[in-house]
Amino acid sequence: MNTTTIILMTIICILFIFVWCWLLVRKFIFRIPFLPPLESRKLAKWQGRDVLGIFGLYIFLPPTFFLAFSFIGSFFSEPHTLDHTFNSEIPSFSVSDSSKIIVENPGYAFLPTENQLLSPDSQKSSESAQKSSKISVLSDDAESPEMDLRTQHPLFQFLQTDPSVFKYFFAFFFAVLWIPFIEEFLFRVILQGWCEKKERLFFGISRQNGWRSVFFIAIFFSLMHYRSADTPVPDVQELWLSFIANIFGQMILLICVFVLFIRMNQITLPDLGIQLRYWKKDISYGILAFSACALPVYLIQGALTHICTSHGFSADQFSLIPISLVFGMLYWRTHRILPSFVTHAIFNLTAVLATFPLPK
Repeated sequence: MNTTTIILMTIICILFIFVWCWLLVRKFIFRIPFLPPLESRKLAKWQGRDVLGIFGLYIFLPPTFFLAFSFIGSFFSEPHTLDHTFNSEIPSFSVSDSSKIIVENPGYAFLPTENQLLSPDSQKSSESAQKSSKISVLSDDAESPEMDLRTQHPLFQFLQTDPSVFKYFFAFFFAVLWIPFIEEFLFRVILQGWCEKKERLFFGISRQNGWRSVFFIAIFFSLMHYRSADTPVPDVQELWLSFIANIFGQMILLICVFVLFIRMNQITLPDLGIQLRYWKKDISYGILAFSACALPVYLIQGALTHICTSHGFSADQFSLIPISLVFGMLYWRTHRILPSFVTHAIFNLTAVLATFPLPK
């Protein structure tokens, strides 16, 4: 376990103890509920066909941009031999293989995996160390580095290959700012908003209804982040291309959503989960939610990582369920995007920082 991870886990443990002591005092002494107050909201004005079209673009636009950029780039660069991180037995990486990175990861949610507990020096160790099976900090019977790296998130593959300050600045923008905004807007505002409307029309208009949508979206969100070891490890250039393709595709998606909402009448900022006058309260909700649930989430992640990796897939689709429930609960209670965005951004920030090498 590297120094950065030890520091982060220490901070998370302290926050967990402090926040839960404070919440219990508020609950049993001052009679203040754990959860934010349930606020009213109008039913979402978009229809099922709108949601289906938006998520269709969300899934297929990034791979389309990736293939287009790859095709254009082939005219301006000579063929090159891919330099894989671990050994030459990994199959060659083609454009069709590259697009699987984005198809399997149309959105990016980040959790520290056991690979991040390795220092950069150990990740660049000699050939004999690469063949060692004792990579996992949770078990002495970890899978091979190839399998371990393939089940990692592409951004961690990107940061572990020749890490630099610029890469970390890009990772901060992409993982901490851009992706939480995109995912919370799509999964919470668009999808959960529509599901809540259907749930209230079916079970009753009461504000108490909506919790079923939180569970449904949590499962769907976690399944969208499934990753297997079937995708070969790409090189840095292909990872750069996949990230840029994601940004371009999601920018076009936002433009399409904006045009769709313009064509609808009477769409307001509160309908989109934006109420800036509550920004201080919403930021505090997000920080408290992270502090209260981060430790058990990371323990679940650590317990499942070796088991899932040994079967050739990532543990994220399981550990993301409780996180998604927290995101969904925050949006359901407040009907504002900022609390879940803050919690999502802090989770991603800690995952990125876990890979950061401290100077010796």
